[in-house]
Amino acid sequence: MPDALVLEGIHHGYGEAEVLHGVSLTAAGGAITCLLGPSGCGKSTLLRLAAGLEAPAAGTIRIEGELVAGEGVAVPPERRGVGLLFQDAALFPHLTVADNIGFGLRGQPAAERARRIEALLGLARLGSLRDSYPHLLSGGEQQRVALARALAPQPRVLLLDEPFSGLDTQLRHGVRGEMVAILRTVRTAVVLVTHDPEEALLLADHIALMRAGRIVQSGTPAALYRQPADPFVAAFFGGVNRIEARVCGASVPSPLGPLSAQGIASGTPVACLIREEAMTLHAGPVNGEAGPHAIVQSARLLGGASLVDLLTHPSRGVPRHLQARVPGFGVPPPGAEVWIEVDPRLVHVFPATA
Repeated sequence: MPDALVLEGIHHGYGEAEVLHGVSLTAAGGAITCLLGPSGCGKSTLLRLAAGLEAPAAGTIRIEGELVAGEGVAVPPERRGVGLLFQDAALFPHLTVADNIGFGLRGQPAAERARRIEALLGLARLGSLRDSYPHLLSGGEQQRVALARALAPQPRVLLLDEPFSGLDTQLRHGVRGEMVAILRTVRTAVVLVTHDPEEALLLADHIALMRAGRIVQSGTPAALYRQPADPFVAAFFGGVNRIEARVCGASVPSPLGPLSAQGIASGTPVACLIREEAMTLHAGPVNGEAGPHAIVQSARLLGGASLVDLLTHPSRGVPRHLQARVPGFGVPPPGAEVWIEVDPRLVHVFPATA
């Protein structure tokens, strides 16, 4: 079975400015693929090209093996079998929920159209709202209607462009869960654009991280978080402490003790990125050993976690400011001395030129 969506060697720009530089992306059928990256990196442009709203300057796009763009082919959006959902639900204000869902089914036999609308009303838990108009719905309900409308024609690929960014934090969490449950049920191939790394880690089966018009790393959420390809990827998925030094033997000396630098030649200048959550704080030496320790400067409660500002002890070399993300309760007060245990799995060392 061919992949649901394949983009190969995509170049695109506006005027003199090239936005995409030879991007290739594959989205598997039945999976959620996240296009992740900072604003302006080209991810929404790539989605528009896949939808057929714009034509690539170079490269090819295939949907379930069918060439839809490139090599002299330009299949219009309505014939590509794609569904679209944006940040704004863009519902028709003069149509009821049921009629909004059925909008894309015009031309189908009445009985089939009614059956499909009923199925989606049930799937999206909108049955009690079938005769309501969009202005009477909450933001989350509107997004569920928009999703049901996009799914109604049974698209080969569903393209979502920042669909949750317009919702407040609490509502966003609930709506994301509801919509992903729907998508997992229908098993439609999904490409979701987001700038939120937490959202990508939570929702995606596969992530393609973009920077300045290129995909810098793609893979499972666990792979990007645990084996980042470069400092940009490592830092994109959460706060890090950066220490620059040189490899000595097979490790890097640091205020947190020697950090493994396997595979990097001795003497190489490196950047060590230590995730904030890599550090566990103790009231005394770990395992009875006098290891790295620091003085607490401040602590800020973030809810389920606290962010602790630390200043390493002068006995470990030049004092360094570090930040540790620890469980939210029982945080030592400012001025307290703490010993630091580092999880080596959350330490990433790169040659300084990376």
